[in-house]
Amino acid sequence: MKRLAATGLCCILAGCSTGQFLEGQSSNFPIQITQMNASIDNATDNVDIAVAIKNASGVAIRAVTLVITPYDVAGNRTSAPGGEVTFNGPLKSGDSMGPQTFNRVWQGSEVRCMEVRLIKVTLMDYSTSSVTGHTANNLVANNSRRECHISGDG
Repeated sequence: MKRLAATGLCCILAGCSTGQFLEGQSSNFPIQITQMNASIDNATDNVDIAVAIKNASGVAIRAVTLVITPYDVAGNRTSAPGGEVTFNGPLKSGDSMGPQTFNRVWQGSEVRCMEVRLIKVTLMDYSTSSVTGHTANNLVANNSRRECHISGDG
């Protein structure tokens, strides 16, 4: 009886379905990045990023972490450290978050292009799935995608 009650409570809190998504397959991955824009403050040399995401799955999501890599005008990776942003949910099935502005993601006015290198999704039961490289960058909406460097899937 306790197990049944615990399962029922989990369904209420997590949207009744928890499960792994297929790693490395963007068509089955639960997150879409509907907007991603950078703004550079030349006075402070800080780069802010505005990002919006959508839960494209049938389950609730606890958190989404994006690792974004910056490149300069020549397509070379910049030396700017950082580039990790996290959305905290819950994010119900079909819901969107953002655009949320992440301030001072990088410092360096040489940043001209950025690509998503990793997307990690944590479900309500704390299980995780992730995609990297081209697969991750392909989850960015076409009107926001800036393919600038990724040469491999890593």
